Amino acid sequence: MSVKLQNMSDRLSAVQIHGHAIAVPDGPQHPSLPRPRARSKSPAVHGRRVALTPISIPPRTRTPSPRARTHRTPSPRPLSATGSRPASAGQVDGGDLLGRAATLYPTSMFSFETFRRRDSGDTFRRIVVEESSRSSKEKRPKSSMSTADSEKTESGSDADVDAEGRKRKGKQGIVRRRRLPTALVVTLDTTRARSQLDVIRLALKQLGRGWREYPHGRKAGSDMYWSVPAFNDYDDFPSGIINKLPGMKDMSNKANLSQALDRMHQLFPEAFDFFPTTWRLPEEFHQFCAEVRILKERRGKRYKPTFIVKPDEGTQGGGIYLLQDPHDVKSIGMVRPAVVQEYLTNPYLIDGYKFDLRIYVLLGNIEPLELYIGREGMARFCTVPYQSPSRMNLHESYMHLTNYSLNKYSDGFIHSEDGDIGSKRTLSSVLQRLKRRGKDVDKLWKDIEDIVLKTIIAILPEIKTFHHVMLPPGKTLGGPKCYQLLGFDILLTSDLKPILLEVNSNPSLKIDSEREVSPGVMESIPSPVDEEIKVPLVRDVLKVMKPQKKKPVSKSPSKVLDNLTDEKKREADDNSTDENRNLSEDSAGSSDSNANLLRELQLEEQQEKLVLLELYPRLQKQYEHFRLVERIAALFCQFVGIRCTTRMGPTGFRTFTRTCKLHSNGLTTAAIDILYIDMARRWAHAIPDRTAGLCFQGFIDAFFYIAKRKYFARCEQFAEMVAALIDHCEGKLEERGTLFRAGVFASPL
Repeated sequence: MSVKLQNMSDRLSAVQIHGHAIAVPDGPQHPSLPRPRARSKSPAVHGRRVALTPISIPPRTRTPSPRARTHRTPSPRPLSATGSRPASAGQVDGGDLLGRAATLYPTSMFSFETFRRRDSGDTFRRIVVEESSRSSKEKRPKSSMSTADSEKTESGSDADVDAEGRKRKGKQGIVRRRRLPTALVVTLDTTRARSQLDVIRLALKQLGRGWREYPHGRKAGSDMYWSVPAFNDYDDFPSGIINKLPGMKDMSNKANLSQALDRMHQLFPEAFDFFPTTWRLPEEFHQFCAEVRILKERRGKRYKPTFIVKPDEGTQGGGIYLLQDPHDVKSIGMVRPAVVQEYLTNPYLIDGYKFDLRIYVLLGNIEPLELYIGREGMARFCTVPYQSPSRMNLHESYMHLTNYSLNKYSDGFIHSEDGDIGSKRTLSSVLQRLKRRGKDVDKLWKDIEDIVLKTIIAILPEIKTFHHVMLPPGKTLGGPKCYQLLGFDILLTSDLKPILLEVNSNPSLKIDSEREVSPGVMESIPSPVDEEIKVPLVRDVLKVMKPQKKKPVSKSPSKVLDNLTDEKKREADDNSTDENRNLSEDSAGSSDSNANLLRELQLEEQQEKLVLLELYPRLQKQYEHFRLVERIAALFCQFVGIRCTTRMGPTGFRTFTRTCKLHSNGLTTAAIDILYIDMARRWAHAIPDRTAGLCFQGFIDAFFYIAKRKYFARCEQFAEMVAALIDHCEGKLEERGTLFRAGVFASPL
């Protein structure tokens, strides 16, 4: 333990060492003390930095003010026989100090350090009390313990654990735990967590001592990373487990999601009927107008369908509006990408209000597929009683839109601490209410699981393609492994049929609400409903995705530190230094003790039931036959070329058809070239930078066209034609020994 003593000329101040005021006279070093040691940067106790505040000893005579003392020149006094000046009133000479310290710390070493202050030139002295073992601290009397040490003992930071790693009670009857070795701790980097920090820290608190947060990054890298921005926003790929999947932000856009579901609807029309009819603007505007005109002719002039227009990349309800005439589409749908959907006019109502369900889904891995669904979710209610859409109420956002970001400004929004009432309720409370009304809640939940599984299967091929392009095999050895938490918005019709509205790649995890206290002024208040739903969710996401076995992290600094300030970088370096020191100390411990601690942590985690329910591979047998397009994605990645791009050139397309021997049934080389040009032009809008090439969606359309040409007469169902062509192509590649297996999409970790 290091204690700083200040000495200005011949007047001494004192500090408190474990409850005892001790002063040191200025002058030669006491002959019984060892040679002065090098000055340490700051006091330390058992390897931990501590700060001790100097205190004053009441003198027997009147003491001048600190300012007067600082500028006063003392008169010299003779030295004693031991080489030190005699102590004045209220002071202790070196011999008495050494005797007292030796009495209090019989197993310690002592030394003096002398240094000078740069700005004022004042002399400082330090007595260094080094304890040789923990037992010396435990054996010293209570009266000799400082206030800081007493607080540490009461809080249990210095835990006492027996040889088997079990916690035991200390002298004061308080249960204390040992600080876990670094090898058993899961490190979590929250540098980019932003608004989700609150829920993460509450989740970590529930997870317990096996986890450690690094809010400013870690120089040696972390086991896991939690990020709000998309995966594409990373300049470099950190080693570890990250909560973002490449390409998921693009696939959750409304236009891309509708394309993926339409593609699956072509293959399995009866199975994929849970999504509203959707048109993509502006490229499908004329098709939209024509289909609406035909629909009106069939159902009569009185029929007035209602449609809802949503910006493609819109969030939080921004830019959404309703219309009944296709020509009322605003400029937003003709200039920027948007989608227009058939509006569901028969929603299920509770207390006369429209609502939707936010279902949380964890896509844990893409190959092999791992999928989980949250047992608890959120029901979001409108704040104005529902009426069928008409010209008079199309503008009523609080009646037709359930988005919390819109309804929070409504005077009818109800903040409640109870999950059964209010404008935000728990999913379980809504299901219980439906059950009391005699509804088949079990069937409803199975239908929701069915929607989740089929939607993930629909978007998975393009996610795999993005993963292969951004994280090709061999490019990022050692990481990262990716997963993502998604939010599915589902609306219930009057007959309790669930309809998928959209998928959010970055669902809100805030655990507070906003209340308008005055026009335009919002106040943040706690939301017990959000906390009840989201804290267990995040806790179990981390628990499911944590490393199965603790692996050594990369020694190279994480790129996340590049955007930090110098102060935060130093803090991150200090964290890393402390971790390395703890790792060295822990490695000297018993391996049996670490094994027992690991078993204890596993038992603690198993005590609580997960709020996440596994869907896949538990339901693999029922849904495996839907995964045809994933096999097409593997063919696309094999022939797309070595440039690691999402666009296939004409040479790659010719190589694909020639290698798989598709030049039959009138498919000549010239016909193949024309097919490539047609598909590339049709899907040019899907390439933002307008770079030449055939995108994955265009390749699928070309593949479907070839399947119809080759197997139309042999197969009755379109899915059978596509499956036959896939089998043919894979067979030819297997004969050549160049089959591109789906396993290449597996995460590197």
